[in-house]
Amino acid sequence: HTVTLPDSVTAIEERAFTGTALTQIHIPAKVTRIGTDAFSECFALSTITSDSESYPAIDNVLYEKAANGDYALIRYPSQREDPAFKIPNGVARIETHAFDCCSYLASVKMPDSVVSIGTGAFMNCPALQDIEFSCRITELPESVFAGCISLKSIDIPEGITQILDDAFAGCEQLERIAIPSSV
Repeated sequence: HTVTLPDSVTAIEERAFTGTALTQIHIPAKVTRIGTDAFSECFALSTITSDSESYPAIDNVLYEKAANGDYALIRYPSQREDPAFKIPNGVARIETHAFDCCSYLASVKMPDSVVSIGTGAFMNCPALQDIEFSCRITELPESVFAGCISLKSIDIPEGITQILDDAFAGCEQLERIAIPSSV
């Protein structure tokens, strides 16, 4: 299912496409606002393109560009077949449900530019096994790794002070968590 939005669209509202069978989306140039979870649980999404300066798609991943030049990662396509992803330097935030339902993603590396991770950011990623955190993260939000059934071991870095509700709920194979004294 491909959605072609008219060039006149300026905003995509909160949860606009949540849970749909969307496979491809193109963000028109005039889009200046995308609401929270606009593309969450889009389990079939494989292609994201954009003409928007505010919301560029770089290497098939949707970002928001802030006025200060920082980026937020909005959506990684659930059906992208790459097993590993290195978040580009300059990304400050990983938004709510940004990676949810990613079938093939097994490894993620965060640069130290990342300062926050949104609720459920990696939720229901069945192949996820390896996470390399930014040293600037201070909190693991609610349901951040919930349903990541292949996650067996995790090293939480120093600097994390809070692990919120259900962060690892449903991680059936999780055998080891190294929790720093900062928690």
